[in-house]
Amino acid sequence: MRLNSGNLGRNEEVLEAANFAQIFFEDFEENGSKTAIFCADNDIGRRKNEFVKRVKQLFPENIIGCKKLGNKDIVVLTSRSVLNVLDPKDFSVKKSIQCDYFATSLCSYIYGDSLDSLQIFIGSVEGDLMEWKLKNENKKPIRRKGHKGMIFAISADSQNIFTISDDRTLRMWKIEEDSGCLCTVYGHTARPFSICVDEANQMIFTGGIEQTIFVWKYSENSIELVRKIGLSIGTIRSIVQIENSKLLVGSYEGALVTVNISPIEKSFEICKNVQNFAYLSEKLVILDDTNNLTVFKNEKMAKILFRAENIRYLTSDSSSSSNSVAAWNNEKFVIFMNEMNVLSLKMSSNVISIIVSGCYFLVKLVDGFVRLYSLSDSQNLKYLKKFKLAKPSMIPSKFIIIDDFLVFGTTHGELYYIQISTSSSSPENVIKNRKIEKSLFGDKEISKIHKIEDLDDGIFMVLAKNGTWSTFQITENREILLLNSRSFSANMRITWPCEFLEIYDRNYIVGFHGTSLVIWDTIKGISCFEIYCGGGNREWKMRENETNEVFFDYLSHGILRRQKIDLEMVEYSADIPHSSSIVSASGSRNYLATVSLDGILSISSKLSGDSSNFQIDFSMFAGENLLCVDIFESSENPAEIWVITGGGKSTFGIWKFLGTNFERNIFWHRNYCEDSDEGRVVAVKFVEKNRGEFGQEFVVSFSSGAIFTFSIENNEIIAKNRIRLDENVGIGAKIEIRKGQGENYEILVGTSGSYLICYRIDGKNVEKIWQKRLDDRSGVTALCFSTKSEIIIGFDSGNVITSQSSSPDSFQILHKHLSTVVGIVEKDSNIYSVSLDCQIKNNEGKCENTRINMPNGMTKTDNCIIVIGDGLETF
Repeated sequence: MRLNSGNLGRNEEVLEAANFAQIFFEDFEENGSKTAIFCADNDIGRRKNEFVKRVKQLFPENIIGCKKLGNKDIVVLTSRSVLNVLDPKDFSVKKSIQCDYFATSLCSYIYGDSLDSLQIFIGSVEGDLMEWKLKNENKKPIRRKGHKGMIFAISADSQNIFTISDDRTLRMWKIEEDSGCLCTVYGHTARPFSICVDEANQMIFTGGIEQTIFVWKYSENSIELVRKIGLSIGTIRSIVQIENSKLLVGSYEGALVTVNISPIEKSFEICKNVQNFAYLSEKLVILDDTNNLTVFKNEKMAKILFRAENIRYLTSDSSSSSNSVAAWNNEKFVIFMNEMNVLSLKMSSNVISIIVSGCYFLVKLVDGFVRLYSLSDSQNLKYLKKFKLAKPSMIPSKFIIIDDFLVFGTTHGELYYIQISTSSSSPENVIKNRKIEKSLFGDKEISKIHKIEDLDDGIFMVLAKNGTWSTFQITENREILLLNSRSFSANMRITWPCEFLEIYDRNYIVGFHGTSLVIWDTIKGISCFEIYCGGGNREWKMRENETNEVFFDYLSHGILRRQKIDLEMVEYSADIPHSSSIVSASGSRNYLATVSLDGILSISSKLSGDSSNFQIDFSMFAGENLLCVDIFESSENPAEIWVITGGGKSTFGIWKFLGTNFERNIFWHRNYCEDSDEGRVVAVKFVEKNRGEFGQEFVVSFSSGAIFTFSIENNEIIAKNRIRLDENVGIGAKIEIRKGQGENYEILVGTSGSYLICYRIDGKNVEKIWQKRLDDRSGVTALCFSTKSEIIIGFDSGNVITSQSSSPDSFQILHKHLSTVVGIVEKDSNIYSVSLDCQIKNNEGKCENTRINMPNGMTKTDNCIIVIGDGLETF
């Protein structure tokens, strides 16, 4: 969805459009019931447009501005500074005026209510702001210098002009005065493409490549950055204010979101000179910079309940459900607190560290021993366990109690467990394979261990400061199984995940990105809130109150501050799960899996009652440079969802979901990388059993020309067969699987050298059945088995041919495209193909245009066909 703010009033009707470079909304009648939309001549509109009226003027260049002047005229400005005056009745051109400035321009702002009073501001590619007054049309425009790069967008209020540029700056200029720049501010680290001004609240909103809305507050001669709203929807191309407190934000990739920006609340100060803080229900616990520990009755700090001196350290669980606090000094004195009790204890040796989880305390002493205590409501401090770590330098960082097990992580990335009720005094390493362990946590601190409370399966999640998120399960044999591990990509804006949150019945992860705290939605796989919290001290708490408001309390340079956050401020009106082009998709009966070059895997399900629309069930970073995906949905109930993804570096990943566990992000996942450099993974395919179940086998094709078959045995991926294609046939660009008798199956391979090869797999035996060199030498780019046992082949030349698979000697041309065929599917005994010319053809001779500008493939579910590329379109 690409939108451009133009000069928007309050009563405009916002209509849907897709893949437009520029769109402008203007009142066509006084009641605002109609909208005039202008677009460049080379733009393509969506199928079955809902536009009230669309006018396509044959301008020789792009349109960069338009405005309705009362009920008399419509003015349209082109990128070569030609102003066309149109009659609003029939859109005929009444007059054309050429400005004495012929360089290509990217944006403009048209100021004024009549033709004689028009004042036009043009953003040049040279970085100059050109001012053209129509009453002086024979004079050259005024050149206002300031920007060091091309100007991408212009907006204004009643007195000022605001511009953003390739030099990453936001600048303010006076409209009426022929003067220089009033103010220049920095903040963007990448190209900003859109700007919107809210004069009533003196706010400016900008966005671009960073996928973040920058919120600025301005006055007569100053601008201040007050907030950043991360959206992760792709490059922001338009920001439009549709109500007093709402922004409509469109991205280059096709996402459209509504952002509630009222009120923009700044953080406020609670207390100064704070070293650390914690909460015990309504009680506020503060350790100040003079080593005094104070417990207040409530957050107003009006009444002191307890005070202690010579306290150096304070710790508590950072989760909102924390109900215990520990404090200690450099000696042996420790204070344990919960909501009801304050108990002190003299340790046998000095304390190195204490960590808290619920009512449990894990104490590391200087003698190398670790002690586990529990503080219950009975005012008793219960000693539960004592053990010694293998390395004296190990320091526990986080822990949980699951049944009779203590599971804890260390500051060096180790993960251990020990049974509390046994006499054993040495913990066991959860990950016994050191190679796997180092690849998981990279010797970085484990920042959070979280048990899913309402599950009895012993499943817990682990966050580490190297940016990983892993899931483990305590099995019936009291072994700990690694289910999955994943990392955060750069566009997810988390580099230091440190906390799980369950708010509004949704699951979130809190982490840090640079100097900002980020809240990340675990379902959509995007950051939904970001706030600057300074550098250095990372002590913070996230809290809910009775009205479901969420507060973020944090320390910044010794000051305890509070920020109210709204996790529902962003509403996805039109949503795509990827922030770059989708390169591959695969559909099952009810689910759609897509991957993109940004490394995102997304699984979507059909909306109930609507077979042509999908909702995102799961989205996450799955690896670098993903190129292919396949999905398999078993016939069992509940169905198992299997997904395989492949991409660069000879790596692929295989995933198993239970359909009901998408929201909890619980799944089995394994990555596999060939020891030898086989190049990229270019095609993946599951092997299906006769009864509609996953046969625990799958096929992977590499760019080196190698094709492997794999099986899953005892939660591990085992390589079974290897097929090496001859160099003259090319690589196995496309593969299809056909089930044979028993456990046998056939692999059909279409190569980049225009060969069609069929292999039969029988256990560990591989037999080449036949090999055919095709007449079309442009290379196989799409492949499909039909229900009539036909082979359907698409080529780089645009041809689609078919042949009986039993005797592939005679071929018949089905479709002819003008460009590369990128996808073929069979639906209701009809063959559909799509190519880079954006056309979809079928056997009945029908041809439809897709709104996807650059199609990369086509797949199907039970009730619809999906074309993928720079978005999704269903048919």
